[in-house]
Amino acid sequence: MPGAVLTSPGCEAVTGADGRFRVQCEKGTRSFAVTHPDHLDRTWLVNAEGIGEHDVGVVELAGIPTGGGLWLAEDGALDLLPQAPITLRATKDEQRWCMDGTAGEPVTVPPGRVRLLDNHTVDWRVYTLDKDGCAYTMTRAGADHWTFTAERVATAAVTPRGPGRDWVELDLVPGDYALVEWYDGFLVRGPDGAWRGHWLRSARAVEPSALPPAGATTAGQAP
Repeated sequence: MPGAVLTSPGCEAVTGADGRFRVQCEKGTRSFAVTHPDHLDRTWLVNAEGIGEHDVGVVELAGIPTGGGLWLAEDGALDLLPQAPITLRATKDEQRWCMDGTAGEPVTVPPGRVRLLDNHTVDWRVYTLDKDGCAYTMTRAGADHWTFTAERVATAAVTPRGPGRDWVELDLVPGDYALVEWYDGFLVRGPDGAWRGHWLRSARAVEPSALPPAGATTAGQAP
């Protein structure tokens, strides 16, 4: 792959037309960062204690997808976030937009920093879901007046990656979140007139040792 940039403190190289590189650095164990506009960044360690050339072999980079949507960066790969239906729960005095757990399910991520590739860079917002799975509520406060209730989550960082492409970082505490497209002060409907969003759940993974043995009864469960 030509044009990949490799950097380590005190030395730098760019791969040639054949995808190969050669760089001269001080000996020792070094950490190299590899970047390329169309691929995910990668860091790897090279043990070059002795004097002379050291063949590091083939360094593989994961390609950045060109398809639209939001992509979750995790474990050196990018996965397209699926969309889940958003339903409107309406009464005469209240309207609530909620994730539909009967037709979709959340994508679970560890609490903390979450990195997304935004491959369409339309305006979208992140909202915390309440205990009922709802992100946005309108309550009637008069004949022609409504109040709005929503807990918006600000992005921690946005880094342009190229035309129509941004890296977006979120800091999420445990809980559920809806990522929804936004236009002219409200949620965006799809071509079929339905609302959809991306459903994230920030939660720690359950260690296998913490799970009860098969067939065991835990407190609060009927035998």
